[in-house]
Amino acid sequence: GAFLTQMVMDWLGPRGRLLSLGWSNRGRAVPGDRLTCTGRVTGTRVEGGRNLVELEIGETNQRGEVCAPGKATVALPSREAKR
Repeated sequence: GAFLTQMVMDWLGPRGRLLSLGWSNRGRAVPGDRLTCTGRVTGTRVEGGRNLVELEIGETNQRGEVCAPGKATVALPSREAKR
């Protein structure tokens, strides 16, 4: 879970906000495994004046086994706010 959290936080940058993050331990990761964290946007919406982004995230080992699938919701600043 720590690797998934770090990946999302790195993607968010300093102006984004992590609202929720959850995962399930579905497989084993042992010392020496090479783990890859991935994420993709599955939805966006505006709620309460915030730009929310839904993410599907996961951690996979070198054998292609999904060790920890999960989801996250983040808030990002509007594009206009960057100007």
